[in-house]
Amino acid sequence: KARYSQALGGTEPLINNQGFIRLLAARHPLLAGEVVPIDLELGKDFHTLVITGPNTGGKTVSLKTVGLLSLMAQSGLHLPAGSGSETGIFTGIYCDIGDEQSIEQSLSTFSSHMTNIVSILKQAQTETSLVLLDELGAGTDPAEGATLAIALLEEFHRRGVRTIATTHYGDLKVFAYNTPGVQNASVEFDPQTLAPTFRLLVGLPGRSNAFAIASRLGLNEAIIEKARKLLSPGERRVEDLIGEIVKERSLLEQERKDASSLRLRAQKEEQELNTELSKIKARRDQLLKEARQEARSLVRETRREMENLLRSLQETSSPDERSKLVNMARAELEERLVELEEPSDQSEVDFHGELEVGMRVKLTTLGQEGLILDLNQESALVQAGPLRIWVERTKVLPLATQENKGPKPGEINIAELGKEKAKSISVELDLRGLTVEEALQLTDKYLDEALLVGLPWVRLIHGKGTGALRAAITDFVKKHPRVKKHRWGESGEGGMGVTVVELER
Repeated sequence: KARYSQALGGTEPLINNQGFIRLLAARHPLLAGEVVPIDLELGKDFHTLVITGPNTGGKTVSLKTVGLLSLMAQSGLHLPAGSGSETGIFTGIYCDIGDEQSIEQSLSTFSSHMTNIVSILKQAQTETSLVLLDELGAGTDPAEGATLAIALLEEFHRRGVRTIATTHYGDLKVFAYNTPGVQNASVEFDPQTLAPTFRLLVGLPGRSNAFAIASRLGLNEAIIEKARKLLSPGERRVEDLIGEIVKERSLLEQERKDASSLRLRAQKEEQELNTELSKIKARRDQLLKEARQEARSLVRETRREMENLLRSLQETSSPDERSKLVNMARAELEERLVELEEPSDQSEVDFHGELEVGMRVKLTTLGQEGLILDLNQESALVQAGPLRIWVERTKVLPLATQENKGPKPGEINIAELGKEKAKSISVELDLRGLTVEEALQLTDKYLDEALLVGLPWVRLIHGKGTGALRAAITDFVKKHPRVKKHRWGESGEGGMGVTVVELER
């Protein structure tokens, strides 16, 4: 069984006990060469299927495919069909297929069919029976054959038997259209090549195609038109309607194929773009990593040079001046190292808008954060710590906004203060390297000036060190009558080395 399945390209079918059949891309297992696969359902929305279409168009092959694949599934074999195919378990599969004339028993084609059908009627009683009838009602007067075929289908339908029948009779198309639980199907015919395509179209009744074939073969158009007029108005309307449906279905099928092709192309392009984006991001990350490594190397070299410089200062400066310069230089250097080695929690954002006065930004050339004080057409005046500098607009990158946790540098409305007031005093005071007494005197004076120009907040930079200066500054601002509240700086503001003070206005 395994080798046979491999030879067929078989798949394992789903099995149910509700008499439901769904075949996807199913192929007749015994036909050699290229086989046109069929899709077919039976037993869910409808349990009787009427197939119409031209001779040698594939109607009988479709019947045999359903019967053989149902038997294969019940025998434990894989099916020559697509993944997801499903079939029911039937207590009996009954067929009347082919022309079984019997000279010995004096049976005509019609009699042979009727003998088989009478036997089937005695045995097929429920939905667990599958009945396959080829050219139902053929071999006798068309009018009587059609009515007898309808009566037989109605009886099988009443019993719930799963039934598939092929026919040439137009009356059976109308019966299938008007009867709930009964569905039309047809085998496709190409009028351009005068040949069937062998595709099974469920939901669409077949056309006669006699006039199209006769015209293609050269029969006089006047004769064809006369024959067309001999059809009853109802027959003409049915044929015209089926023709329009076939045309619309062909257009929809082509549009579906085009849409599927476009979707696949779009998916491929999206995948290529995602791949390129991943490469760009990887390259960006690599460049950033290399830049950080280079910066760290530069800082280490700078530290060595600073240490040499500090040793020289210690030899030449007075004790007080020496202590002040050493502490300030070392604190500044340590803060730069922290900024380089520990990325800020604030993230840069892609910016496509306009820069504004009062906006908190990062100077891309210096790696420092600051506040825009003024703008002209090409440059921005930025306060970055004690440094006030004009830089090109392209070298200024706004920072992402964060959840408010009290006053922050970016929250000052510089426009309200007035440019002259804003420029008259920095929003930061650097106290590093000073004694406690010097720092408190300078802080007191600085807060008075800040209150005078109307600054809503200021930053007091005291460094971390031993913590003595920080404690003194904290105690001082806590007791100051015009200080509304205070807090330590966040990670992007200097952390515990900075006290942010909010002033009363």
